[in-house]
Amino acid sequence: MKILVINHPQEDYLADTIIIGLKLLFGKKVYEFPVKEILYQNSDISKVRGNGFTYYQYLSPDLIQSFDIQNIDQVPFFDLIVFTSIYRQYDLFQQLFPCLNPQKTLILDGEDKPNVFPYAGKYWKNPLYWFAKKPHQYFPYYKREITPKTYQSLYFKLVPETFFQNPQKLPNNIFPISFGIPDSKIITQIPKKTKLFTEHIVDEEVKQKIGKKSGYIFTKESEYYQDLQQSQFGITTKRAGWDCLRHYELAANGCVLCFKNLTLKPKFCAPHDLIPNVNCISYTNYQDLINQIDKLSEKDYENLLKNTLEWIKTKKVTHIVKQVLNTFHQDLIFERL
Repeated sequence: MKILVINHPQEDYLADTIIIGLKLLFGKKVYEFPVKEILYQNSDISKVRGNGFTYYQYLSPDLIQSFDIQNIDQVPFFDLIVFTSIYRQYDLFQQLFPCLNPQKTLILDGEDKPNVFPYAGKYWKNPLYWFAKKPHQYFPYYKREITPKTYQSLYFKLVPETFFQNPQKLPNNIFPISFGIPDSKIITQIPKKTKLFTEHIVDEEVKQKIGKKSGYIFTKESEYYQDLQQSQFGITTKRAGWDCLRHYELAANGCVLCFKNLTLKPKFCAPHDLIPNVNCISYTNYQDLINQIDKLSEKDYENLLKNTLEWIKTKKVTHIVKQVLNTFHQDLIFERL
């Protein structure tokens, strides 16, 4: 069994979720073009955002297996080919298209924008792309930011967005996906809690009310994780997109998620399976958040935390990869996963 992962060098949390998950499951059976250096120990991550926490310098260099895309005649012999960022890899996709088997190829779209490729940006405006091959029409297409705009984009915005407010199913060949957390980054024991909130808070209103600092506070992952583990609650919110690595880092370190306006998140959009008052808190503003926390009994908090940890176990990178492969290819190679 051989797997080919088409990479790009920049950090990309969805792509990196899948690459790490594949490497943990299949080791050196996973070939890369090009090798994503920042995922491996001893690499230079000085320019990686967020100080390179969680994903980067994670894998052993012993797992590196490179592939020269010039050997295009070898491409059909791979059992699985993954395009990790179709917006960045479309030219290569077109080049390799004659070699690609729909039962052996999958497309990842980790963009914050909800539009399916190529229904956005320069591609939308360029007539050359109007008649180009649409990846989702040929291959399983995995997207994390699925909103009413996703559906609307497929109709060139000719249909009002309101028509897609409550979709009951996904467009054909498009599947939901989310970020994941490397398996070993999830705590195995609940640490002692010494404070209410983490030091780094992204909600400006909450941050101002409780007097926390702005920007990245920690330069070492161990210190960042220690702060999370000491905190009862972690504040998170939608930023450029609904999905964010922060959700998974907080939960993996034993923080109950306090997610601003979670109830507004579209059904198929990541993060998935968060249920207010079961494994997280959904709040609208600072006072609402404090009121909900004040009403929690010790037992209520313990249940929230227990369910948070159960939730994050389903978001391990290996679990995300298994979900994708079982959705995408249910027979032969992957059914045992």
